[in-house]
Amino acid sequence: MPAVYVRDAVQRPRVGLGFRPEFATELVARPDHVDFVEVVAETCFTQRATRREACALAAIWPVIPHGVKLSLGSADGVELDRARRLGALARELRAPMISEHVSFTRAGEIDVGHLTQLPRTREAIAIVARNVARVRRVLPDVPLLLENVAWSFRWPDDEMDEATFYQEIVAATGCDLLLDVGNLYANPVPPAVMALVGAVVARDPDVPVLIERDANMDFAAVAGELAAIRALPRGAARPAARARSAVTPAAPTTDALARVQRELAGQLVRGEPATPIADRIGRVAMDRARGILQRKRIDDALPLVANLAQHDDERLRAVATAALAPTFRQARGAGPADAWRIATAARAVPELAAAAAIDQLLLRARFAGPDHDGVLRPRRAPFYGRARLDDGRRLRATKGIGARAEVKLLEKR
Repeated sequence: MPAVYVRDAVQRPRVGLGFRPEFATELVARPDHVDFVEVVAETCFTQRATRREACALAAIWPVIPHGVKLSLGSADGVELDRARRLGALARELRAPMISEHVSFTRAGEIDVGHLTQLPRTREAIAIVARNVARVRRVLPDVPLLLENVAWSFRWPDDEMDEATFYQEIVAATGCDLLLDVGNLYANPVPPAVMALVGAVVARDPDVPVLIERDANMDFAAVAGELAAIRALPRGAARPAARARSAVTPAAPTTDALARVQRELAGQLVRGEPATPIADRIGRVAMDRARGILQRKRIDDALPLVANLAQHDDERLRAVATAALAPTFRQARGAGPADAWRIATAARAVPELAAAAAIDQLLLRARFAGPDHDGVLRPRRAPFYGRARLDDGRRLRATKGIGARAEVKLLEKR
C-alpha cells in the first residue's frame, strides 16, 4: 500500500519501499528502483538477521525504522524502554527519520497485539501529545512521523471526522503526518489508492512516496507500481514549509479513556464479559475486529515456525486458527506461545508433521517452557536436544549461552 512521507523530512528521496526479504535479491540488483527503504523496527529487535540486513541496507539507501508497538495512544502511558530501543536502532541505521502509528496496542496489562484506532476525541489527542513528548526525549534528534491507521470498528464517542482528528494530532505534537492512503480504505482498491497518491503529488511534487506490501511478493509487480508512482504528473514546486512548533495541549484527563481502553482490550483479546463500550460499538463490528486480531495473531506466530510457514496455504491457516481459537492471547510472549500451539497441532497433520517437528525442536532451543500458563520464555542457558522424524531423519539442535546465541540444526539420516 502506498504511504506518503512528508515533503521536508527527507531531502532527496521520492519513491521508497517497505523492505521484505522476498524483495532482497532483485532490489539489491537494481538499487535505482527506490530512493529509500522502510524496515519494521520490532522485527529488528527480535531477529538478529533482520537487524544485520537493515544495517546492510543503510549502506545503500536511507533506512527509516517504522515502529508498530510503541502504543502512542495508550492512556496508561508509553514504555520508555521500548522507545529507547527504537532510538538505538535509528542511531545505528543513521536514520533520517522515525515513524510510528497513532494507535494503542496495550491497555493496562493487556497486549492487544494489533494497531487499534483511538476515539477521535480531544482527550485522545492530548494523550498522544503527552506520550510523543515523552518518547522524543529518548529518540534521536530527527523527525518523528505519525501514521494514520485503518480502523475495524467505529468508536461511539468520536467528536470529529478523520481529517480534523489528524490535523489536530499534527498541531498538538509538532510531528508531520505519514499518510497511509491505503489505510483510508477498509479494502484498499489499487486504482483508487493510486488516484489518492496522484492527488497528493499533484498538490506537492516533492513529497516522497513509499510502497508497503505484506502479501503477493511479486517484485515485478512492485517495480511496476514504483515506476507508475514516479510517472505521476506532479504540480509546481511549493515553497519550503516554515518550522512548526508543537501546540501545548491541556493536560489530559486519562482515567476515563484508560478505563475504556482496558475494557475494550479485554473484550478483544480475552473474551471478557461485554461492557457498555462493546455494546455501543456493536456485535458485528466487535466480531470483525476479533477476526482481524486472530489473523494478525497467526501472522505474528508464523515467522517463529519457519519450516511450517513454507506451507503457508489454506490448510496451515486452518490448523493455526483451530489451534489458537480456544485460547486467549498472552500478555507477554504471545508469539512463541502461539507458535508452539500451532506446531503442536500441525504434528497431527501428515503433510505438516515433519516441518512441525523441526520447528518444535528449534522452539525448544530458543525458549524454555511452555509453563502451566502456556508461556515460553527466552532460553538463556545452553541447549542440546534431539528429534526423530517419521521418515527416519534424526535431528540435533544446539545453542550456546545467552538468549540471542545462535541455534544450529544438524541432520543425520
